Amino acid sequence: MWRTQEGFNVRPFYRTEDLEKLNHLGTLPGDFPFVRGNDKDRNEWFIRQDIIVKDPKEANKKALDALNRGADSIGYILDCHKEYSKEDVKNLLAGFYLEIIEVNFVGAPGKILPIFLELLEEFKVDKTKVRGSVSFAPFKRLNKKGGFPQGKTAAEIYEKAKMLIELSKELPNYKVIDLNAKIFNNAGSSIHTKNTFRLRCGNDLFYGNCKIPCSTFALVKNHRGIQT
Repeated sequence: MWRTQEGFNVRPFYRTEDLEKLNHLGTLPGDFPFVRGNDKDRNEWFIRQDIIVKDPKEANKKALDALNRGADSIGYILDCHKEYSKEDVKNLLAGFYLEIIEVNFVGAPGKILPIFLELLEEFKVDKTKVRGSVSFAPFKRLNKKGGFPQGKTAAEIYEKAKMLIELSKELPNYKVIDLNAKIFNNAGSSIHTKNTFRLRCGNDLFYGNCKIPCSTFALVKNHRGIQT
């Protein structure tokens, strides 16, 4: 028997008879205890495929293959030290129906988002239907290493967060801030402790030095395959 940090006892294996007393197995989305989500009208889950980008055209081929196989969300893992041109991003998005496919960029958010917005205008895409993220994690290195990236101040990090949120105002379903709570999970935190730290980071953005208006703030739940 294994007892989790949250206080659950987990057996090494389960049999059919172990499920007989679990009345919630037949519940629908929106029904207590919400094992199938709390939104009965639109439980929108995405099947995401992450792709490391070395060559934009080759990465696009892999993305299109994943979409043809059933994925409806693509996560492009970018090199934050590389400069990406408009043509690079255009190659990454070739063949995408951007009002249907969720597109996420991990790395280089300040470089990618302005180009992405420019291409949406060029493609005449309805921005209210665009979904995805650029995943800027303002506290990632601070929480992991105890300091901001070399040469960066807290004020600069906060200003970048503000800038990204301002740029994304026309994209109501596009997320730009990643609180990256998996760092706390990897350090041994329980689910409750991890979420407490996550909320504390968000609070610092809301009411700390950054003072980002709550109405424009978007949280990214950094979880492979699932994004809310």
